[in-house]
Amino acid sequence: MQSNKLKPFIIIIIFWMVIFSGYVGFKEYTLNQGKEFILPVIPVDPSDLLRGDYVILNYYISRIKDDSFYFSLDELKIGDTIYVQIYNNLSFPETTYVYTELNQVYNYPNSIVLKGRIQDRDGSSISVSYNIEKFFIQRGTGGEIEEGIRNGNAFVKLSVDRFGNAVIKSLIIGEKIYE
Repeated sequence: MQSNKLKPFIIIIIFWMVIFSGYVGFKEYTLNQGKEFILPVIPVDPSDLLRGDYVILNYYISRIKDDSFYFSLDELKIGDTIYVQIYNNLSFPETTYVYTELNQVYNYPNSIVLKGRIQDRDGSSISVSYNIEKFFIQRGTGGEIEEGIRNGNAFVKLSVDRFGNAVIKSLIIGEKIYE
């Protein structure tokens, strides 16, 4: 009789363990199998009650003008998924093209494709989130990190899988690397 009462509880625990393991496994897959890419960042500063201190990172590629699109900007709405192809140029990464489907992307040498979600539209440009805008840091290091970012000498090292999903491997400020 007791085991029947525990059965739903055990199923719920197993369900959440599978969900959590899948999330962690997905991120690990991207870190281990993804293509590395270095991207310059722009700063902001908050804190998360559950996960600790972090810095919000902004990128030059977070705002894309309509000259990069293969289609009319009118076709897009907030929340749509897009794929942004970026040419690897450390001083200023260039958005080469924006696609609505991953299978439309042409594989240019020295480029990666990031999967993003449209956050905002403003005339002839869109604002895009790539799910790499937060980097969690050790408590008390936020000031020096923000200072380095404001000085314009900050980059992130990403791992990007073949589906355009990215995970931050490290934050590089000058000669210092934060992992």
